[in-house]
Amino acid sequence: MNDAATVEIASPTWLWLGRALYGALLIASVIFIGQMTFAALTYHQALAAEELADSGWADLYVWGQVLVRLVVHVFFLFIGVLIFWRRSHDRFALLVSLALITFGAGGPAFYLAIPNLTTFLAENGLTWGYYLLSPLGWSLFAFTAITFPDGRIVPRWMRYVSVIVLLEVLAWAMPSDSPLYPFSWSPWVIAVVTVPVWLVLSYGYYYRFRYISTPTQRQQIKWFMVLFVAYMVMYMSAFIIRALFPETFPLGGVYYHAVFLIGSASAVVIPIGLLISIMRYRLWDIDLVINRSLVYGTAGTVALLAFAILLVGLQSLTGQSQPVLVVLISALISVALFMPLRNRSQHLIDRNLYRLRYDLNELDRIRRGVVIKNPGTLSGRKLGTYVVQDLIGKGGMGEVYRAEGNGEIVAIKTLLSEATPNDEMLQRFQREAQTGMSLHHSNIARVRAIDSQDGLIYMVMDYLDGQDLGHFLKSKGSLSADKVVEIVTKLGEALTAVHDAGLVHRDIKPSNVMLVSEGEHETGRVVLMDFGVTKIQGAKTLTRAETVGTIEYMAPEQIVNAREVDHRADIYSVGIMMYEMVIGERPFTGNVGQVVFAQIQQPSPDPRKANKDVPRPLAKAIMKALEKNPDDRFRSMAELVHALRNEPEKDVLEGMADLLIMRTPSNLRPAGGTSAI
Repeated sequence: MNDAATVEIASPTWLWLGRALYGALLIASVIFIGQMTFAALTYHQALAAEELADSGWADLYVWGQVLVRLVVHVFFLFIGVLIFWRRSHDRFALLVSLALITFGAGGPAFYLAIPNLTTFLAENGLTWGYYLLSPLGWSLFAFTAITFPDGRIVPRWMRYVSVIVLLEVLAWAMPSDSPLYPFSWSPWVIAVVTVPVWLVLSYGYYYRFRYISTPTQRQQIKWFMVLFVAYMVMYMSAFIIRALFPETFPLGGVYYHAVFLIGSASAVVIPIGLLISIMRYRLWDIDLVINRSLVYGTAGTVALLAFAILLVGLQSLTGQSQPVLVVLISALISVALFMPLRNRSQHLIDRNLYRLRYDLNELDRIRRGVVIKNPGTLSGRKLGTYVVQDLIGKGGMGEVYRAEGNGEIVAIKTLLSEATPNDEMLQRFQREAQTGMSLHHSNIARVRAIDSQDGLIYMVMDYLDGQDLGHFLKSKGSLSADKVVEIVTKLGEALTAVHDAGLVHRDIKPSNVMLVSEGEHETGRVVLMDFGVTKIQGAKTLTRAETVGTIEYMAPEQIVNAREVDHRADIYSVGIMMYEMVIGERPFTGNVGQVVFAQIQQPSPDPRKANKDVPRPLAKAIMKALEKNPDDRFRSMAELVHALRNEPEKDVLEGMADLLIMRTPSNLRPAGGTSAI
């Protein structure tokens, strides 16, 4: 199924009726919210005058109750109108928008805290609006949840369950003092009627998520469900607090209303989840939100538990003679524990739950790299037979200098001139030199020798007069399709030699690709460099650090705890570079966490959506190279290059096929894609 497919209202009549119905319900919702706000103001003023007259908190209580609920009402309406404004032609988006404005007016339990709600509604002329908007809002919201995110009820047997769910939802939409309201039933009746249905509904939702939904739809479901569960946790907390402390929060009292205000205010997360899911704004950040919630939730829970234990222990030792000091000491120790707990939680969750090779803190440190405090300190020094001249580059492990000796110009790469390198850095440096000396290809940087002097290890390389692809892209912004094909073809020759030698580069990125000018041709020769994290295919990785590449160009299998990484990881990295070359930016950007989860789960964006001038064969090649499953990518760099250089005829045929589909009557077209009423 196409992630981008929508169910459009093609008939002008149905579209007009849908928009007219929406307008009528929006007007009714606004009128009802206005009436309800004035009625609530009068109700809470009378309650505050009775219970808070001498406390000085009366005005704060009244306006807090009225304004917070009004903000929630308006927020529901605002998000609903925003979705309607942007997507009113989409049948499911229209349904979601209707659910938001009606549920926002009459659906959320803003009124459950009012005893004798039926009388309250009748006395304030609100009966019409409540019995119109509350059942409609609950029903539309339930149907939205059941059919989310594409408006279909799947699997088919969920249709029967959905009918029962809608009937139960209508019962919950009744006033809290109505005999039809579920809390007026016996607890056993509630359990028998609701628990089996919701268990089956949950299984149906899991089945849909696991076996039917596309990757994009799974992200939409995650946003909606995570924020809905957050709302339910907050809302049910109000019931639990009231149940645990009935004397402190008597039914209908100001403190009772204050507790339920928290639950009602938390309802704002529902329209936020629906907005993100429908509009697909920052859709793929949900995994990072879940990750951060787990990390901070775990650390916070342990810190609070430590605070409680310390508080009880210190109180027992001091005999409650210094309560303020006891609370202060307990709080300070708990706060001091939070960051270590947070880091440990991040490590455990990322490594064990998400199965990442590194936790996000490690990846962030790797991304920042090593800062060389005094670059260029070797200029003028003699290493072997070469005199070191200008600094021409620096990276995570050291510096690269231009040097002259024996009547020729060379490049000398050093390993951190100002600090003692660790074993891992030495191993990577030596491996890069050995790999560079073993590979002989015009498109691979040749390493002549590796040596050391006065404790400084260095390698001698051919001097390349040009600039790396990263700087070239910064100066150009983006490249033409022909230039991309030219660069990738030459890079493909180098990588084919690497892969044929049984090696995986594992750090393909623009800064490791040198463009050597030849005459007036500024990209005459494309040279692959930096084999510091190269791996022999089939060999076991000795340490986790050996798999470090550059997270923005790293294949999913390099990030997760996969057993093997083969040459197809390099093909994925080339795909990232190709996208960057034609668009001017990488397909996945953001902080470390956002990039990690995007690399693992987010499908590659179609470059033609960002730049319609990108030829179809090039766009298809990029997206195939960026497949998450290595088995779905090109089998070799030669195959990728072949796809770039040998598909124009196929592109023409596909264009003709698209034209035929456009001219074919809709009733004769095959099912799928965009459908209409």
